[in-house]
Amino acid sequence: ITGIEQAALNEAFADFLQVGNLRADQMTFVKTIISYLTKNGTIDKAMLYEPPFTDLNDQGISGVFDNDADLVKVVRIIDLINNNADVG
Repeated sequence: ITGIEQAALNEAFADFLQVGNLRADQMTFVKTIISYLTKNGTIDKAMLYEPPFTDLNDQGISGVFDNDADLVKVVRIIDLINNNADVG
């Protein structure tokens, strides 16, 4: 797999992006995830603690999403995308 269509990724994250009152750094972080998935198709969650995901905060996803509920939502969306990519 070489990537996922950006439209599909935008849809996967749409509810989270629209419902959540995200800060600018959180929006940028999610857009970085979408960009990564567009190119690579899947993402190892350990990558969320490495560059380019540490560019906004040196603690990666944990530093950007200080609200555990939001962090869990992002990880669940990534899990769904990874699982769909593995099946397809």
